[in-house]
Amino acid sequence: CSSDLKNQLATSSMESGEVLIWDLNSGKIIQVLPHPNAVAQIAWNPEGDVLACGCADNQVYLWDVTANTHIHVLAGHSDFPTRVSFSYDGQFLASRGWDGTLRFWDPWTGQQLFKLMVSGFTCGFSKTGYHYGYSSGLSNMGYFDIGPSRECRLLWPSLASAAQGLSCDFSPDGQLLLTAHEDGVR
Repeated sequence: CSSDLKNQLATSSMESGEVLIWDLNSGKIIQVLPHPNAVAQIAWNPEGDVLACGCADNQVYLWDVTANTHIHVLAGHSDFPTRVSFSYDGQFLASRGWDGTLRFWDPWTGQQLFKLMVSGFTCGFSKTGYHYGYSSGLSNMGYFDIGPSRECRLLWPSLASAAQGLSCDFSPDGQLLLTAHEDGVR
């Protein structure tokens, strides 16, 4: 996971609880962030100074990489948080766990804002807004619109070709949600 603004790369391994911060100019490790268990997913905030780490101890650790300190330990998942992502402006953090919950946090206060049950995969925030893509069930794919709006939209593919959804991502302008299925892309 790279932070283009700071020219740094963060790496994690299921073999170790250490997250390594690399300087891309020198190719050297400049920081080691210890965790009590394996870390599967990491994400930089947009400014490149805060790193979110989903740990196998069922918590998400937020690090101020500049100060080399924990900002918050986000507790709430009852199983491994395997996906973390920041909104485009860093105002929201989402974490998805093997417990089937998708949790939204205020990364600055560490408070959980709300949680949803999601029985599929998630693709994270769009790059231009507060849209968060997901799949739930065989063909139910859509996005949550997080923020001032309280709207949630569901996109239903044609039932004649309701193939298993495999992944999703937003277009760079945030206007399209692209979904990959067993029988093609929509």
